[in-house]
Amino acid sequence: MTNETVKWLSRIQLVIEVVVAAGFLLGLIPFVYAWSGGFVLPLTVISLVLAFVLGNGTGLYTIINVVLALLSFVPVLGFVTRIAGAFVSLLSINAIRRRIG
Repeated sequence: MTNETVKWLSRIQLVIEVVVAAGFLLGLIPFVYAWSGGFVLPLTVISLVLAFVLGNGTGLYTIINVVLALLSFVPVLGFVTRIAGAFVSLLSINAIRRRIG
């Protein structure tokens, strides 16, 4: 891949992580996670694929986010995992921003 392609894919992953973090935060509103979970889980998987393709050091963050997105559907655990997922997304955003530079 060319350097320009890597930068564009990194920007796409950055936008995906921002949307994932917003989805986790929206999920803190009662009954909204049923809606936001519809896009949070697929986007975390896409971000995971991009992390492994790009090798940008966010693979662990995205694996954690996929697990947290799955666990956030559990009623008792959901609130805590959504907060943790938003935090992990912010860590991933920071790592991607440093790579894009």
